[in-house]
Amino acid sequence: MDAAAQLALMAKAEHVFGSDDTDLSFPVTPLAFAPAALDLLGDGTVQHLIEFSLLANRIPDGPAWSGDSPTLLWDVYTQVLREAQFAQSTRTAQEEADYQAACAVLYRQDEEGRRVPTDAALAYRSYRGRYLLLQQDYLAQQATATAGDAAQLQAWRDVQQPALQRGLADALADWAALGERAAIEQAQAQVGALGAKSPWQTLSEWKGRCNPDMDTLTRASDQLRVYPTSYSPGNALDDGAWRQFELSGAEIDAALAEAPADLRARLGAGGDAGIAALRFEFSSAALVRPWFSADAFSARFWRFADATQLLSDGQSPAQGPCTAYPVAVVFARNIQVQRKPSAPAPAATGTGLGFDPMLLRQVRLSPTRIIRPRLLPRAPADPIGIGRPPPIRIGPRAAPGSSTPDATTAPDAAEAIAMRRMPLRGIAAPALRPRIAIGRPAPIASQPVAAQATLRRLRLDLYARDLSVAEAAPAVPRVTQPPAAAIHDTAPRDDSIYILAFICRPLPRCPDPDPALAW
Repeated sequence: MDAAAQLALMAKAEHVFGSDDTDLSFPVTPLAFAPAALDLLGDGTVQHLIEFSLLANRIPDGPAWSGDSPTLLWDVYTQVLREAQFAQSTRTAQEEADYQAACAVLYRQDEEGRRVPTDAALAYRSYRGRYLLLQQDYLAQQATATAGDAAQLQAWRDVQQPALQRGLADALADWAALGERAAIEQAQAQVGALGAKSPWQTLSEWKGRCNPDMDTLTRASDQLRVYPTSYSPGNALDDGAWRQFELSGAEIDAALAEAPADLRARLGAGGDAGIAALRFEFSSAALVRPWFSADAFSARFWRFADATQLLSDGQSPAQGPCTAYPVAVVFARNIQVQRKPSAPAPAATGTGLGFDPMLLRQVRLSPTRIIRPRLLPRAPADPIGIGRPPPIRIGPRAAPGSSTPDATTAPDAAEAIAMRRMPLRGIAAPALRPRIAIGRPAPIASQPVAAQATLRRLRLDLYARDLSVAEAAPAVPRVTQPPAAAIHDTAPRDDSIYILAFICRPLPRCPDPDPALAW
C-alpha cells in the first residue's frame, strides 16, 4: 500500500471509527493472524488468548502503534489498586440499599460466588453493539458517496441513506426496549455515584475482580502472568460479521488535496493518486477485560502519596506513563488495492496494512475532512467493566443542503428516542420482535475440559452471549464507483486477518483527587 492510499485510509478510518473522546492508533508493522489464532476461546491451550492479551494491553504511543511499549495496562491498574490512598467516606443505610439494588440490575453471583454480568446487562451490550455496527456501516457508505459524483450523491440521498436511517432508528428502538437501556443506564449512574461515597468498599470490589492468583493465566515459556483480554462480540470474525470498507479514487484524491502542503510534498503526490479503489472487509469488536474497571481512571476519591505522580496530565498532547489505553479493535481482511490501468505501480512500502510511522506522526486530519458527529447524552460506564462506551453517534453534522440520520431528522428516530424515555415495562411486547438471539453457546467439542473450566473461572465464557452480527446490516445497495472506470487488482489475496487499528480512550488528568473529600 502506497503513502497516498495510507493517508486516505487513515482519514476514512477516523471518520468511521473515531469520536470526540477516542483516538485511533495504527500498527506500524502489519499484525497478521491466521483465523485460527484469533479463536481465543476455542484454543484448548489458551495460548492464543495469552498472546492476544499481551498485544491488546500495551499502552499506545500515539497514532503510530509500534507494539513495543514496555507498559501494560494491567501493570498500571494494579499499581493503582496497590499504592493509591483512598478518601474516607461511608454510604448511609439508604444509600447502601440503593447501591445494592442498582448492582443487582447489573451483576449476579455465579455458582462460585463471583460477580458476573446479569442477562440484562449482556443484552444491553448486545443491542448497543448492533446499533454501533450499523452506525459504522452508515458512516463508511456516506464517506464514499459524498466523495463521488453528482449521480452517486443523489443515489445515496434517495436510496441508501433513507434505508440505513430506518435501520439505525430500528436498532435504537430495540436497544431501548429489548436491551433495557433506560434501566441499565440508570443503574450504571447509581453505581457510579454511590460507589464514590464509599471508596474503600469500591476498592474492595475492584480488587475482588483483579486477583493475581485467580484472574491470571501463566505463559508456559517464561512463566509470565497475563490478565486475559478477549473481544466481543465473540462472532466478530464469522463470515456474516464482515462489512465492506471502500475508498474511491475520489476519496483518496480529496484526502491528498486537503493534506498539509509539507505532507503533500513529502508524499510526492499530485492531484491524481492513480488509485481507482481500495477495498477490504472490516469488523470491529470491543475489548473485554473482566478484571478491569475503567472507573478507576476517572474516580476522584484516590491519589498517590506523591502528589506529583500522574498517570496522565490530561493535556493535548498528554504526558505520562498511561495517557490512553485500547478499548476496541478494528480487524481487516481481503485487502485489494485497485489502480487505474494508466497509473504506474507504486514502490511497495510494506506488506498488508503496514503504515509509515513518519506519515502517521505528521498527518493531522483536517476538520474540513473529518467532520465530528452530533452526540447524544453520554452513557455511564459499561456494565461489564471494559471501559466507558463511545458516544452514541447517529451521524455527522449535515453539510448545507444535505440530510443526516440525526435523531431529530431520521425517519422513526423521534419515536425511537421517545421509546427510550418511556418506562420499560410499559412498552407493549407484541410491537417488538427480537432480532438478536442471546444465549450461552454450546461448549466447543474439541476444547479440553480444563480449558473450559479456565474460561469459566476467568468469566470470559459469558461474553460469547452476544448478537449475531450477520443480521445487523440491512440489505441496502452500496454506493459504488461507475463501472466505466477500468481497474485491476495489484494485491494478492490471502486468508490473513489484520488488525487495522486500535481504538483508544485517552485518560483525563489522573489521578485528580477531589480536595473536598476527607483524606
